[in-house]
Amino acid sequence: MRLCHLTQALALIPLVSEGFVSAQQYPIKVLHEFSKPTWLDSNACSQKVRHNGEVLVTSATTNAIRLVKPESPEEAITVASIPGGNGANGITEMGRDIFYVNGGNFTVATGPITGSYGVWKLDLRRAQPVISLVTALPDVRLANGIARLHPTDETHLLISDPIAAEIIRVNVVTGEYVRVINDTALRAVAPNPNGVSVLRTSESYVYFNNQGSSFCRIPISTTTGLATGPSETIVTLDDHSFAISRDGKKAWMSSNFINSLQEIDIEKRTARIVVQNQTDFITPTGVALGKSDGKDVLYVTTGGGLVWATMEAVTGGRLIQVNIEA
Repeated sequence: MRLCHLTQALALIPLVSEGFVSAQQYPIKVLHEFSKPTWLDSNACSQKVRHNGEVLVTSATTNAIRLVKPESPEEAITVASIPGGNGANGITEMGRDIFYVNGGNFTVATGPITGSYGVWKLDLRRAQPVISLVTALPDVRLANGIARLHPTDETHLLISDPIAAEIIRVNVVTGEYVRVINDTALRAVAPNPNGVSVLRTSESYVYFNNQGSSFCRIPISTTTGLATGPSETIVTLDDHSFAISRDGKKAWMSSNFINSLQEIDIEKRTARIVVQNQTDFITPTGVALGKSDGKDVLYVTTGGGLVWATMEAVTGGRLIQVNIEA
């Protein structure tokens, strides 16, 4: 969740990647529009695609976790809610239809409330979804990004704290958590008050964005999550959330201050705008990789142009399909 007050947001200068390459426009389709105002976010991946193609969506403005079926997207079904919280942030899958979500309490006046955050398990293996607390995070200032430590690891998650500029490792069996990465690349870049945001793991790297400034990675141990080398900046750009390609060679970054989606070539360290300034593509936030008709697609959520200071928005938050193999 990008937690900027209006004045801070206006102070942020939109950036296009230093390695910017001219754009082609990918086709988009609005699948569902939520009520206004709804900020569909969590920089952590405000949506996650199930094995059957259904999309789970979280929101910074509600504790509800909702499900949208791309083949019949008219209805958004609430499958569970974060107990005691007013927002659900990151969501990731660890085992078929077993998801983990972080969330807590946030107000426009005070920001995130330290001690309110936790990690919950969402089990969708049965007809009736079950949500249960894995662990409270009493000293975490903001639990935001979330990622599985490794595709074969069914025990450990990585979670970002953008305010403390740290990445923690959570054991979902014991509830134990420990800080594993504290790197200068995780720190906030003025005037943005938050640093490390979304997390994705691919092979032996944890990829992350530093809110509003850069897309980076750190080599890690796939068993402990500890850094095994220095951080690298891949590109500098306006960033909010991203997805990584299945082969780990590309990433797609939402850039919500310039209403765009950027495609990043990780090896070449270049980026190009592939969606921008479309009427429906207002304040893109979360990005997730899925499939439709056998082709890779992206599911992008939006904030609908919401101004947090006034809670006014241009549209409701939207779930949008981007056809990257068109």
